[in-house]
Amino acid sequence: LEHIHAQNSKGLDSSETRKAWLIETIKDIEKINDLKSEQKFSIIEQINRVIEKNKIDENEFNEIQQNIFKLFGDYELHTIDNLALLSGRHNSKLNNSIFPAKRDIIIELDKNGSFIPICTKNVFLKYFSKNLSQVYFWSQDDRNDYFKDIEEKLVGKYLKNTAEEENN
Repeated sequence: LEHIHAQNSKGLDSSETRKAWLIETIKDIEKINDLKSEQKFSIIEQINRVIEKNKIDENEFNEIQQNIFKLFGDYELHTIDNLALLSGRHNSKLNNSIFPAKRDIIIELDKNGSFIPICTKNVFLKYFSKNLSQVYFWSQDDRNDYFKDIEEKLVGKYLKNTAEEENN
C-alpha cells in the first residue's frame, strides 16, 4: 500500500538522506504556481536554513517535514481515499516523497515499462479528479472524487448485487 499524500519520514535516517530529500522537495515546491508567494518563500526559507547546517537533527527535520506535508494537505492519512497499490520495489522509491515527486516517479516508471496498477497510475494523473485546477496537491476534493469512484465501482457492481442475491 502506498500513501498518496506522504505519511512520514521513515527511512530518512541520516543527515545526508534528510538533506537530499529537502533539496529535492525545494525543486518540487518551486514548480507549484498555486501556492501564495509568501507560503512558498516561507517554507523554502525554512528548508534552506536547515540545509545550511552540517548535520540535520532528526527532530528538526521531522518538524520541517511536517510543515511541508501540511502545505500539501493536512488530513487523515490512513484511509482508502489516500491509498494506492504498488509493488514493494516501486513503493520504496516513492516512500518519503511529496505528491508531485511521487507523480513524476510514477510517470517515469510507467514510461520505462514498469507495471503500475491502472488505478494507481490514474490517481497520480488525477484521472478521478472532477476539478483539475492543480496537479501538485492531493487535495480533499481529489480524495472525495477518488472515493466516490471506488464506491461506485464496489457498491454499483459488487456489493449491491450481493445484497440483491441475498434478498432473492
